[in-house]
Amino acid sequence: MECGGRAHLWLYPRPSVGGQHAHFNVPESVWPKLDEIWEGLLNQTGGQESINQNITADGRVITCSWQNTPLRNEQGQVIGVLSNVTDITEQVQAETQLRYQAQVMDQVSDAIISADLGFNIRSWNKAAERLYGYTAEETIGRNVSEFIETIYLNYAPGEGTRILLSTGQFNDRAIQRTKNGRELVGDTFPTLLKDEQGQVSGLVAVNRDVTNIQMAEQERQRLVGLLENTSDFVGIADVNGQGVFINRAGRAMLGIPEEIPVRELSTPQIFPPMFLSGYRKRLFRLSCNSRFGRAKVVCAIGKTAVKSPFPK
Repeated sequence: MECGGRAHLWLYPRPSVGGQHAHFNVPESVWPKLDEIWEGLLNQTGGQESINQNITADGRVITCSWQNTPLRNEQGQVIGVLSNVTDITEQVQAETQLRYQAQVMDQVSDAIISADLGFNIRSWNKAAERLYGYTAEETIGRNVSEFIETIYLNYAPGEGTRILLSTGQFNDRAIQRTKNGRELVGDTFPTLLKDEQGQVSGLVAVNRDVTNIQMAEQERQRLVGLLENTSDFVGIADVNGQGVFINRAGRAMLGIPEEIPVRELSTPQIFPPMFLSGYRKRLFRLSCNSRFGRAKVVCAIGKTAVKSPFPK
């Protein structure tokens, strides 16, 4: 092998490489591949382009792109090879990092969507495909508004974008619609992206489907409203006897002040004493017969007047 001047990529002086076999600065694991390339060049069956690792004089392993041109004599026989070599280590590392990031994005359960400042989509992960019904091929390069209409629950139209552009981040619960027309409730967390110079280059949004959570919360609020507005005593405790809920009528009936948190109350304080033994038996039956294998709460509902354990 010969190198013009000092082999800049590998840091070897010319005298040290003259006459060396091509294996001299290649990891041993690459030798079979290198031999195959040379054989293809000599037999004129291939090898004009290759990518492989090389070892520099200071011991670093770099990745190089080789453009190989066979040198022929007057009879057309290959007598050597002229190679143009480019260090592509940083490019390969960047591509590896991008592949890794893409794999991570495709394995998370939240929809992750990135876009430029014009809201044109740059990336659309697998979770976004599952959530909204559109594939990455359908969406990339097109505007977000073509696929997702977002109505924030706590902000006026345009207010979320204004906050995002002024502070760099934003979050709210929003109503969105999927490809098949299904309406969903999602928590959305858009954040501005900046380049190496600190200039805003785009944005990324993490969206999470909380439709079931929202429905459960609405149902809970509806139930609490019903329980609070009834004139009957309603008390709820968990299986450990810890207070979970007591309505206004129950507090008034038992004389429990509003400022005392329900979690500080125990079963004897929430349930009227005259019913407590019966509730314990019911709790045992719930624990044995519950379809979930173990009861989570026991609820007392009734009308009674008992002496309050709390001072007036």
